[in-house]
Amino acid sequence: MRILVRIFVAFWLGLVLVSGTARADQTDIMLELVNTERERNGLNALQPYEELYEAADVRARELPKRFSHTRPNGRSPFTVIESRGIPYAMVGENIAMGTRMDAYEAFEGWMDSDGHRKNMMSSDFDSIGIGYYKDRSGNAYWVQIFLKQSHGDSDDGSDTNGDADCNAGCQSACDSDCDDDEDENQSQGCR
Repeated sequence: MRILVRIFVAFWLGLVLVSGTARADQTDIMLELVNTERERNGLNALQPYEELYEAADVRARELPKRFSHTRPNGRSPFTVIESRGIPYAMVGENIAMGTRMDAYEAFEGWMDSDGHRKNMMSSDFDSIGIGYYKDRSGNAYWVQIFLKQSHGDSDDGSDTNGDADCNAGCQSACDSDCDDDEDENQSQGCR
C-alpha cells in the first residue's frame, strides 16, 4: 500500500510541476506573439509586469464561473488591479476560452477580432499581464490585461484610479459600451 501511495504522490506532484511549467510556457509564447506582431506594426514591445500577471491569473481562474468582463462578484474586471494598488492611466482586457486552446489559437482569434486586435496593437499601452488557466475538462481560459502605467495622480491632481465612464468624453480605447458583458475585450481610459 505504501508503494502505491508513493507512486500516486510522485505522479500527482509530476502533474502539478508539468502543469505549472505548461502555464508559464503558454504565457511566454503569448507574450512573444503579441510583441512580434507589435514590432511588425512599428510599435514598442509591451513590458511584462509581474503584478499584472498575478491579476490576469486571478481573472483567468474566475472565467469558468462567469465568462464576462464582469467579475463573479458583479464588479468591474479592473478591480483586480485596483485591489493590488497598481496605479494606471489606462487599462484594457481581452478574454478568451476554448477547449484545449493554446497560445497560438487564442492569439489568432484575438487578431481576427477588431476590438481585441485594437487592445493588443494600441500604442497607448506599455505593459501587459497574461493569465492562463485550464480546467479539469480541458477548457482553457485566457486573459490579457494591458496597462499604461501611471504614478498615482494625473497632471491636474485628480486620482487616476477613480471611477471613469467610457462615454463621458475621456480618452478611451473601448467600444461604445464599456459594460457590455457580451464583448470579450474591454478597455477603459481616464484611470
